[in-house]
Amino acid sequence: MKVNRYFILGIFLAMGILSSLSNIPNDGFASIASAILFTLLSYLSFKKSKTYVKKVKKKPINVPPVKETPKYQTDDYYEFIQKPLLKKHLFDTAQILMNTTNPSTFFSRLDFFELRLSELDKPALDTFLAKRNEIVALFIDRYYEKTKEEIANLKKLLPKEKKAQLFLLDVIKEYELSDENFEKISFYESKLVESIHVKEEATSKSFYIRNTNDYSYAINKNEESFLTSFTSTLSPEDMDDITYERMSDGTIAVYYSRMPLGKVRLQKRKHSMQILGDYNSDLVYGELDNFIELLPEWINYLEYLKSDRQNI
Repeated sequence: MKVNRYFILGIFLAMGILSSLSNIPNDGFASIASAILFTLLSYLSFKKSKTYVKKVKKKPINVPPVKETPKYQTDDYYEFIQKPLLKKHLFDTAQILMNTTNPSTFFSRLDFFELRLSELDKPALDTFLAKRNEIVALFIDRYYEKTKEEIANLKKLLPKEKKAQLFLLDVIKEYELSDENFEKISFYESKLVESIHVKEEATSKSFYIRNTNDYSYAINKNEESFLTSFTSTLSPEDMDDITYERMSDGTIAVYYSRMPLGKVRLQKRKHSMQILGDYNSDLVYGELDNFIELLPEWINYLEYLKSDRQNI
């Protein structure tokens, strides 16, 4: 316990006064006065000792008021913020559903559209669910037309067949279709496969090109036009002795009675035509029109081969 210096000083002062008063004749007044004086000095010293300690004022801590977090989807929030946002989502998604030809995009957006509609309009959701299969059927129609166009632009047979197979697999491997829509897409797949092989068979009847390697090339329009122009100048007897072989780089080698007549390459980017003579060979680069103009060179060499064959 700490003793204040004022308190001690007061005690010594009171004792000094009492010592002075002790020299006064001992009577009742002096005793009473000394007692009162001692008590008064002791009280003042004690009070001074308590108030001497400096009071430290604590600075108040400024705590910012806590803002109340607005409740999610209150009436005002939903009406003025959430509801317009849901409507925008529905509009944007509907535009995608009406135009996309990608199965992954279509079916993921279809599920998203259903989710947003369930949050916005329950009666409209019931109407949507009733029309869902019709919406999927319209997508399958667009998807078929797009795939058919892509197959027509492919030159080789194997990519065409693979594209036709993926037409069905890309849909049924991840998305469940109604029985009606499954029959629809299966029918379209069979049409794609049939159209590929019918075209190949029709082409092969006119120009049977034997493949001598592992590469599979579909005859393209330029090759068909060139061979049509070439065979139009031949007699039926000569046609029976003409054969074609496909080389690994896409070149078509033409033979007359197993003797080389010439070569033409109309696949890929760089096109060329080989012209044979009695003792020489020329390789000409150009395009279809240039090669058709050079067909008389082939016909002249064909006559040479026919005469040489007769002399054997």
